Amino acid sequence: LHDLGVHVLLAGAFLPIADFFIVNVALPTIQASLKATPAALDFGHCLRVRPSLLACAGAFQHVAHRVQQGLFKGVIRPPLTMKLDGLAISGNGTRTRSRPGCKTSATRSLRKGFLPSAVPRQSADRGSKMVTPRLTLDRLFNDTDASVQPGPSNSDAVNPTRRAFLAAGCLCFACSFAGPVLADAPMAKSRAPGFYRLTVGDFEVTALSDGTNMLPATKLLRGDPARIEDALKRDYLGDVVETSHNSFLVNTGAKLVLIDAGAGSLLGATTGQLVGNLRASGYRPEQVDELYLTHLHTDHVGGLMAGNDRVFPNAIVRVDKRDTDFWLSEASLRAAPAEARRFFEAAVASITPYMRAGKLAVFEGDTDLVPGVRAQAAYGHTPGHTMYVVESGGEKVVLWGDVVHVAAVQFKDPSVTIGYDGDASEAENVHRLAFADAAKNGYIVGGAHISFPGLGRVRRDAENVYTYVPLNYG
Repeated sequence: LHDLGVHVLLAGAFLPIADFFIVNVALPTIQASLKATPAALDFGHCLRVRPSLLACAGAFQHVAHRVQQGLFKGVIRPPLTMKLDGLAISGNGTRTRSRPGCKTSATRSLRKGFLPSAVPRQSADRGSKMVTPRLTLDRLFNDTDASVQPGPSNSDAVNPTRRAFLAAGCLCFACSFAGPVLADAPMAKSRAPGFYRLTVGDFEVTALSDGTNMLPATKLLRGDPARIEDALKRDYLGDVVETSHNSFLVNTGAKLVLIDAGAGSLLGATTGQLVGNLRASGYRPEQVDELYLTHLHTDHVGGLMAGNDRVFPNAIVRVDKRDTDFWLSEASLRAAPAEARRFFEAAVASITPYMRAGKLAVFEGDTDLVPGVRAQAAYGHTPGHTMYVVESGGEKVVLWGDVVHVAAVQFKDPSVTIGYDGDASEAENVHRLAFADAAKNGYIVGGAHISFPGLGRVRRDAENVYTYVPLNYG
């Protein structure tokens, strides 16, 4: 289209050589363009695919219309004769069909091919008006008799002028710089809000995503390396696994209880999304009455604070005493390896403001906390690691915390532990007990690091191998 504009500009600007450019360059360019993209003349298609060509067609029709109305009258050029696909076109507005070996021809008006819409014209007796039918641009290159109809007299034909060609060329040249194709749309590159809701009896449980991070599974998992690698491959996973960070909100009708607070700003940009998803689910941080921690690892306590402010200002934070005794202890911090000290520092920074505000309450072992929610000891991953059991109306959900880190491996082989386990032997025992009880009783389990929303059931097959069955979406 850019080249077409240049050609038409040249044709209008240099009148002495206009014949050459129009006959040999401009019109063949139009013809080739239209033949190459015939669908471009469909207006709906043009709007989606070729807006530049549509604008060009509109420009030519507009200019022809103006010429017909006499607004571009200027230097009247001599009759111009062009040949196009066996069709002779003359500047006086007529066309003559020529065939090889034929000396005779039939003359018909070209006005019908140029005019975009009905244009009233005075007839010879000035007593009646004649309307020229609307015709699309492709009819200009239609060489069939069906497309040719009698037109007005030769004296009433269109005579293209320098100004007309200059105007058309400018419009075409401008159209060649049209914007991007309208069918293109930028990629959203964003996720849907991370919450999932289900009812448990009279309670409402909402899974909340804090985000994900990349877990080097083959480096951190403890077990038979070959079996671990095979299990990952079976689930189309590599050595590094994108791992979910899930929290759970329990609305009992009387209390709003949050299980785990997420990582906050302590694990990087891919986590720390808990509060945003909490709001997206219809709740606000200040509405949380109780906040139960499965343990005091960074990815479960980091979201308690935002700078110097408590994120959940009205919540009572509850955690097993064995975990606070370990993670908040100065002696434990000094005795810890250098690479582990950050866990202690994160626990102190996150819990201390709640402790000073009188918002920290500890419990020991299996404990009823609020009606329908109780703590169940699952020591091993940390000294005070705890599961939370939610029961209402005969239905039950057990929120596991960090019982499972890589579902693709650990359900099939409960003996596999992870480097973060404080006591690997106890952690393995918790795996076996938790899997067996869930498979036997068929209740829903919720995992902090099972793919979001982290809710499903456990099945045991004939070979005594466990399988995790994600909750059916609904």
